[in-house]
Amino acid sequence: MKVVDIADEIHRELGSPTDYSVTAIAFWVRTNIGELNNVLMANYSLNATTLEIQDDATTPNEITPEAVAILKKMYKVHFYDLEIKKNLISISTDSIIEVKDQGSSVRKVNKNQTSATLVNLRKQETDGLTDLITAYRSRSA
Repeated sequence: MKVVDIADEIHRELGSPTDYSVTAIAFWVRTNIGELNNVLMANYSLNATTLEIQDDATTPNEITPEAVAILKKMYKVHFYDLEIKKNLISISTDSIIEVKDQGSSVRKVNKNQTSATLVNLRKQETDGLTDLITAYRSRSA
């Protein structure tokens, strides 16, 4: 499977966020093949001509759907890490929660609650990643 196809699937699964492009996700995928190898105890590499992720067998095989699912889950954990950092930075610059004046009010989103929600989502993704890795390893053992 090509790196750009994996990146496009990730982008779509995240709801096509405007802050993240397919190109940026593809760069992350390319640079994290080594981490995937470490986690799965596999030997995948990027074919420079076709830009496909393949194993290093005598006859190269395309990356398995299970390994792609793990790579996608790894990106989702990374995505929530970025979102948490972005939210924490904005908390430090914006401390007003609610303003009331002459019968009208403005209420901003409580970024502490947003951060807690993002942390919970990241934990769910991390737990899912751990489950996928365990299943992959036990299947290939």
